[in-house]
Amino acid sequence: ADGTEVCEHDEENVYSTENREVPLKDSLESLAPIEDRIINMTNDNFIDIYEAIYGNPHNYVGRNINIKGFIYKQKGIKKEQFIISRVLVSCCAADAQLTGILCNYSEDKIFNEGTWVNIEGTLGEGEYKDSKSGEVSVIPIINVNKIEKADNQDNEYIYN
Repeated sequence: ADGTEVCEHDEENVYSTENREVPLKDSLESLAPIEDRIINMTNDNFIDIYEAIYGNPHNYVGRNINIKGFIYKQKGIKKEQFIISRVLVSCCAADAQLTGILCNYSEDKIFNEGTWVNIEGTLGEGEYKDSKSGEVSVIPIINVNKIEKADNQDNEYIYN
Protein backbone atom coordinates (compact mmCIF):
# COMPACT_ATOMS: atom_id res chain seq x y z
CA ALA A 1 0.00 0.00 0.00
CA ASP A 2 2.88 2.39 0.70
CA GLY A 3 4.67 1.58 -2.58
CA THR A 4 7.33 -0.60 -0.93
CA GLU A 5 8.30 -3.67 -2.94
CA VAL A 6 8.30 -6.91 -0.97
CA CYS A 7 10.44 -9.89 -1.91
CA GLU A 8 9.38 -13.36 -0.90
CA HIS A 9 11.74 -16.28 -1.44
CA ASP A 10 10.85 -19.94 -1.42
CA GLU A 11 13.91 -21.44 0.29
CA GLU A 12 13.08 -24.92 -1.01
CA ASN A 13 13.73 -23.77 -4.57
CA VAL A 14 17.02 -21.92 -4.04
CA TYR A 15 19.93 -23.75 -5.65
CA SER A 16 23.64 -23.09 -5.79
CA THR A 17 25.52 -24.56 -8.74
CA GLU A 18 28.93 -23.80 -7.32
CA ASN A 19 31.23 -26.83 -7.52
CA ARG A 20 28.52 -29.46 -7.77
CA GLU A 21 26.09 -31.03 -10.15
CA VAL A 22 22.53 -29.84 -9.82
CA PRO A 23 19.72 -32.36 -10.25
CA LEU A 24 16.92 -30.91 -12.32
CA LYS A 25 13.24 -31.64 -11.99
CA ASP A 26 12.96 -31.91 -15.78
CA SER A 27 15.36 -32.86 -18.56
CA LEU A 28 16.74 -30.10 -20.77
CA GLU A 29 14.74 -31.54 -23.64
CA SER A 30 11.52 -30.89 -21.74
CA LEU A 31 12.59 -27.32 -20.87
CA ALA A 32 13.54 -25.99 -24.30
CA PRO A 33 12.18 -26.22 -27.80
CA ILE A 34 14.76 -28.54 -29.36
CA GLU A 35 14.95 -29.31 -33.05
CA ASP A 36 17.78 -31.45 -34.41
CA ARG A 37 19.59 -31.22 -31.04
CA ILE A 38 19.52 -27.41 -31.10
CA ILE A 39 18.77 -25.70 -27.77
CA ASN A 40 16.58 -22.62 -28.33
CA MET A 41 16.81 -20.30 -25.32
CA THR A 42 13.80 -17.99 -25.05
CA ASN A 43 12.50 -15.54 -22.46
CA ASP A 44 10.22 -18.28 -21.12
CA ASN A 45 12.89 -20.96 -20.62
CA PHE A 46 16.01 -18.82 -20.13
CA ILE A 47 16.42 -19.43 -16.39
CA ASP A 48 15.85 -23.19 -16.56
CA ILE A 49 18.24 -23.65 -19.50
CA TYR A 50 20.84 -21.35 -17.94
CA GLU A 51 20.77 -23.31 -14.66
CA ALA A 52 20.97 -26.65 -16.48
CA ILE A 53 23.93 -25.58 -18.61
CA TYR A 54 25.84 -23.97 -15.72
CA GLY A 55 25.01 -26.83 -13.33
CA ASN A 56 26.45 -29.50 -15.63
CA PRO A 57 28.30 -27.87 -18.55
CA HIS A 58 30.01 -31.12 -19.58
CA ASN A 59 26.59 -32.66 -20.34
CA TYR A 60 26.00 -30.16 -23.15
CA VAL A 61 29.39 -29.98 -24.87
CA GLY A 62 28.86 -30.19 -28.62
CA ARG A 63 25.17 -29.20 -28.50
CA ASN A 64 24.06 -26.35 -30.74
CA ILE A 65 22.37 -23.35 -29.13
CA ASN A 66 20.39 -20.31 -30.29
CA ILE A 67 20.09 -17.33 -27.95
CA LYS A 68 19.17 -13.64 -28.08
CA GLY A 69 20.72 -11.09 -25.77
CA PHE A 70 22.97 -8.07 -25.64
CA ILE A 71 26.74 -7.96 -25.82
CA TYR A 72 28.62 -7.27 -22.62
CA LYS A 73 32.42 -6.95 -22.53
CA GLN A 74 33.50 -7.82 -19.00
CA LYS A 75 36.85 -6.51 -17.86
CA GLY A 76 39.54 -9.16 -18.19
CA ILE A 77 38.07 -11.24 -21.01
CA LYS A 78 39.90 -11.68 -24.30
CA LYS A 79 39.39 -9.45 -27.34
CA GLU A 80 37.58 -12.23 -29.21
CA GLN A 81 35.21 -12.92 -26.31
CA PHE A 82 31.99 -11.35 -25.08
CA ILE A 83 29.12 -12.32 -22.84
CA ILE A 84 25.68 -12.82 -24.37
CA SER A 85 23.67 -11.22 -21.59
CA ARG A 86 20.25 -10.61 -20.11
CA VAL A 87 19.17 -8.90 -16.90
CA LEU A 88 17.68 -11.33 -14.41
CA VAL A 89 15.14 -10.08 -11.84
CA SER A 90 14.22 -12.51 -9.07
CA CYS A 91 11.90 -10.31 -7.10
CA CYS A 92 12.18 -6.58 -7.66
CA ALA A 93 14.30 -4.07 -9.55
CA ALA A 94 16.69 -3.78 -6.61
CA ASP A 95 17.91 -7.37 -7.11
CA ALA A 96 18.44 -7.14 -10.88
CA GLN A 97 21.68 -8.77 -11.99
CA LEU A 98 23.46 -9.25 -15.28
CA THR A 99 23.42 -12.90 -16.33
CA GLY A 100 24.95 -14.48 -19.40
CA ILE A 101 27.18 -17.01 -21.10
CA LEU A 102 30.74 -16.39 -22.26
CA CYS A 103 31.13 -16.51 -26.05
CA ASN A 104 34.15 -17.04 -28.28
CA TYR A 105 33.93 -15.38 -31.68
CA SER A 106 36.90 -15.64 -34.03
CA GLU A 107 35.75 -13.06 -36.58
CA ASP A 108 37.26 -9.57 -36.59
CA LYS A 109 33.96 -7.75 -36.09
CA ILE A 110 32.25 -8.00 -32.74
CA PHE A 111 29.33 -5.63 -32.30
CA ASN A 112 29.60 -2.84 -29.75
CA GLU A 113 28.74 -3.45 -26.12
CA GLY A 114 25.00 -3.16 -25.52
CA THR A 115 24.07 -4.26 -29.06
CA TRP A 116 21.25 -6.82 -29.17
CA VAL A 117 22.18 -9.90 -31.20
CA ASN A 118 20.93 -13.35 -32.13
CA ILE A 119 23.67 -15.95 -32.00
CA GLU A 120 23.97 -19.54 -33.09
CA GLY A 121 26.82 -21.56 -31.71
CA THR A 122 28.13 -24.75 -30.21
CA LEU A 123 28.45 -25.29 -26.48
CA GLY A 124 31.85 -26.05 -25.02
CA GLU A 125 33.39 -25.62 -21.62
CA GLY A 126 36.37 -23.86 -20.14
CA GLU A 127 37.94 -22.90 -16.85
CA TYR A 128 37.25 -19.62 -15.09
CA LYS A 129 39.52 -18.35 -12.31
CA ASP A 130 37.88 -15.99 -9.85
CA SER A 131 40.15 -12.95 -9.54
CA LYS A 132 39.34 -12.43 -5.85
CA SER A 133 39.33 -15.96 -4.43
CA GLY A 134 41.59 -17.65 -6.99
CA GLU A 135 39.05 -20.49 -7.18
CA VAL A 136 38.82 -22.23 -10.56
CA SER A 137 35.49 -23.51 -11.85
CA VAL A 138 34.29 -25.05 -15.10
CA ILE A 139 31.89 -22.85 -17.06
CA PRO A 140 30.00 -23.24 -20.33
CA ILE A 141 31.28 -21.33 -23.36
CA ILE A 142 29.46 -20.76 -26.64
CA ASN A 143 31.66 -21.00 -29.72
CA VAL A 144 29.75 -18.64 -32.01
CA ASN A 145 29.11 -19.83 -35.56
CA LYS A 146 26.72 -17.04 -36.59
CA ILE A 147 25.86 -13.64 -35.15
CA GLU A 148 23.24 -11.19 -36.39
CA LYS A 149 22.18 -7.81 -35.07
CA ALA A 150 18.70 -8.01 -33.53
CA ASP A 151 16.05 -5.47 -32.67
CA ASN A 152 16.24 -4.21 -29.11
CA GLN A 153 13.88 -5.97 -26.74
CA ASP A 154 10.91 -3.99 -25.46
CA ASN A 155 11.69 -5.60 -22.12
CA GLU A 156 15.27 -6.71 -21.57
CA TYR A 157 14.48 -8.39 -18.25
CA ILE A 158 14.06 -12.08 -17.51
CA TYR A 159 11.81 -12.61 -14.47
CA ASN A 160 12.49 -15.50 -12.13
